[in-house]
Amino acid sequence: MPKITANFTGVNEVPTGEMLIKIEKVDLKQSQGGNAMLNLQCAILASEDDRWNGRKVFPILMLETDMRRQTFQALNAMGLSVPEGDFSFDSDELVGKEVYVFATEKERQDKTGKMTNVTAWGVTPKLLKPSIT
Repeated sequence: MPKITANFTGVNEVPTGEMLIKIEKVDLKQSQGGNAMLNLQCAILASEDDRWNGRKVFPILMLETDMRRQTFQALNAMGLSVPEGDFSFDSDELVGKEVYVFATEKERQDKTGKMTNVTAWGVTPKLLKPSIT
């Protein structure tokens, strides 16, 4: 059997900080608690650390819990004018949208590693290189 060598340096690192993302896919799902949520697949177009450019992140936007505040912020940052109260929109409208976000590192719920957690949507880029802002 051939000997295999692999380098796993940085495998536990996840994209964090300011970044410009593009929404590629939106799926309406249900959380483990039975609440409606949007699962997003996003490409990182620009980030503070160029290593992350081109990578994917997968933010979740809750539609029925106390986390709706972040969803409200995200949808407005994507260009939707979201009023207080009931609001209907086509999730396909989000595909292709580009938005600046700020992300932190978070432990996965199943404790199998780390994940990127988008904590702010529509941030004003401060640290990204001027050529990409």
